[in-house]
Amino acid sequence: MLKKILLSSALFLSACSNIKDEPFPVTSSSEKAVEFFNKAVYHVEQGEWNEGKNNFQSALRIDPNFVMANLWGWSDDPIQNRKYTEAAIANKDNASDAERIMVEMMMAGREGDQATRLSLAKELVENYPNSSNAYMELADKYREQYKLDEAIENYEKALKINPDNFRVHAQIAQLHVVTGQNILLPKERQSKKTAIKHAEEMIRIRPKAPFAHQIRANIERADSNFEEAIKLYQNLVDVCNETGSTAKGTALLISGHNLLFSGKFENAMDTYNEAISIANTPQNAFNYNRFKVHAHLFENKYYEALDLLDEMLKNVDESSASKEGVIDNTANVFWNKIMIQAHNQQKQEAFESLKQWKKYRKINLDAVNREDFQQRRVDGFNANNYATEAWINVLFGEYDRASSLLDKHYEIAKNWKFANALDGYNGLYGMVYVMQGNPEKALEYFGDRITPSNNMYYSYFKALALKASNRTDEANGIFEYIANFNFLGWEPGLTRNLSISELKS
Repeated sequence: MLKKILLSSALFLSACSNIKDEPFPVTSSSEKAVEFFNKAVYHVEQGEWNEGKNNFQSALRIDPNFVMANLWGWSDDPIQNRKYTEAAIANKDNASDAERIMVEMMMAGREGDQATRLSLAKELVENYPNSSNAYMELADKYREQYKLDEAIENYEKALKINPDNFRVHAQIAQLHVVTGQNILLPKERQSKKTAIKHAEEMIRIRPKAPFAHQIRANIERADSNFEEAIKLYQNLVDVCNETGSTAKGTALLISGHNLLFSGKFENAMDTYNEAISIANTPQNAFNYNRFKVHAHLFENKYYEALDLLDEMLKNVDESSASKEGVIDNTANVFWNKIMIQAHNQQKQEAFESLKQWKKYRKINLDAVNREDFQQRRVDGFNANNYATEAWINVLFGEYDRASSLLDKHYEIAKNWKFANALDGYNGLYGMVYVMQGNPEKALEYFGDRITPSNNMYYSYFKALALKASNRTDEANGIFEYIANFNFLGWEPGLTRNLSISELKS
């Protein structure tokens, strides 16, 4: 028999001094399962993903129908992850109102339906007006829509209920300082002082939480204060050593990023390799290696990046616990090869990698039989294929072929509810016109939607168009954003040094 249990986990009720904070009820047949769930969410909040994953799975072994554990749980097996999602959806109407709303918000998110997500978050606040986490969920949904004043208002309401809500402090800190691809306040409203204040509140609330120390160090890295960041990342590593946290791998990884951006490439590579050597799962080791690929891009070392990808391809069978996971990782390797080969003007190789990427994605697509979302997957598969092939053709100057593919992409993407559904279409057409020497037409496609914070790659080309249109100040603003973006991924890997060069020219 299912029973509703008040949830006292870190996810919905942070360690708090305010007894008025109302926890969300969860529905489970087992108090022991809820205990594991509470532990899981606490670890996830702290950035301890492996500990979180293991506890989620322990909860679900006891109670496979536990809605909230299915909603938040994950494994290294993509098939198992889909099963978790399906179980959450199947059982949501037999669970608490809070659980139902959370599941429906997830479902709306899969459709890109932000309006419904916001409406559901408002319902959550109405039903749980004394819950700090209800206000946090509402704030998060406003943030998704770039309604940042409303987001801040609700984060503040959450803190009035519970000043010790760990996650709320993290969200506010990341509104003020870029710590990855987060949504930021306008530049004139950003405050490093405010970000530090909330990061230090996180450390006060949980002194041994890796994520708290990570945010604090990231703030200094974002400000190019690399030497101070080195000390703070060492604090993070020390906390992981002291507690035995598996977050040490992540700590070393992001410390390597800091070394990379400070100009210490070899030291960065040594640190990446140390992170890989202690990776707690083969999948984590695979993911860490991808950052080494991006680091090579940052150094314009295309062939070294390709050599590493070839090595990853040899070992891909060991990187996942499932056949589908192996296919996912193989497709990911080929996507990275496409991107690098195209930018290195290796035409034959790029199109061969495209062929392989399509092949492995098709295998994965065919493994899904659920009719209720199969068509969405087919549409997404086709649209992504068209956009990626168009991208390659743009980089090789095959503009007519690119346009034909983009028009096919548009016919699918125009029906999507995602706010960024047409970003690829507009961004790639913008690139076409930049390369054809028509910057004004390019800017019509880039519009206001393409910005460095939501698409750094296309924004680089937008800046080229602005510069060619004699809008130098606007162009330099984008180049400066990219040039000072001290966080690693393929987009900054390809565009950061190019932006630095543009600022010098």
